[in-house]
Amino acid sequence: MEAVGRGGALSSNDQDIRSRGRVLILQELHDRLDAAVVKSYGWHSDISIEQILDGLVRLNEVRAAEERRGLIKWLRPEYQIDKIGPLAHRGDRIQAILATKVKAKKTPFPPARLDQARVVLDLMVRAKAPLSAEEIAVTFAAPDETVAEVRDVLQSLVRLGQAESYDNGRSFFRAA
Repeated sequence: MEAVGRGGALSSNDQDIRSRGRVLILQELHDRLDAAVVKSYGWHSDISIEQILDGLVRLNEVRAAEERRGLIKWLRPEYQIDKIGPLAHRGDRIQAILATKVKAKKTPFPPARLDQARVVLDLMVRAKAPLSAEEIAVTFAAPDETVAEVRDVLQSLVRLGQAESYDNGRSFFRAA
């Protein structure tokens, strides 16, 4: 493809490769794909590499800002949302939670209420943002079975003045 692109004379070996490898067809398909990608981004066909990189950086900055606000544009929602579950609306927390899932072996949620309260409070103290019951539950083995117990613990901590919620009980933080 490079030799054809340069436009010079091809050796007999290069001509054989061009013919058997269907290089001209491959080049045409690459050109069509490039044109479709450029069009999908809304760019002009004569855009330079520097302009493409500038545009991609700007798009990345916009996407990052949207995700910080909680707006997520899923690429594969049927797969990604199943992996994240009820946390799909929390773009600010998903990456940290997924990284935790991979790195640490999860322990079971403690059976004793006092221990449950202690671990939930510890998680809230270490968190940089309020946590939902689902976000707390995913740090333990069997999060689907644990989430109801975590909700109970959070409600108890609120009644005792140890935790607070600013969004009608969707997320909680350690009371000062």
